[in-house]
Amino acid sequence: MPRQKIGYLDVGVVRVRNRVEMLYGRHQENLGAAVASGTNITLGLDGNMFQITGTTQIDTIDATDWQSGSMVTLWFASNPVVRNGIAATAPFKSILLNAAANFGTAANNTLTLRYDGTQWNEVGRKA
Repeated sequence: MPRQKIGYLDVGVVRVRNRVEMLYGRHQENLGAAVASGTNITLGLDGNMFQITGTTQIDTIDATDWQSGSMVTLWFASNPVVRNGIAATAPFKSILLNAAANFGTAANNTLTLRYDGTQWNEVGRKA
């Protein structure tokens, strides 16, 4: 039976402003524009995975336009250090890493974080 289109809803496929897609139960996200490393970084509104360029340490992430429960993955092109638990001033939020230790990244490492409304918490990493 062919899928039927009703407005912006295509039964089996749901798109929200072309940023999030649900395809037969599979949640698809976008790769956002690359972000330069820095003490305080701001991620774009164009994805949930971001390539991080540069070698400057990362202490905090801007939480503007991110809701509690949001998950992001940082994909490193180089080797910045992501620092654990550094005090932050709004709109930036601290990053809490597993084992309360800094993460010395290398090219192609990833770090997945979930925002709880107060801070970014490590979900997992590929080192």
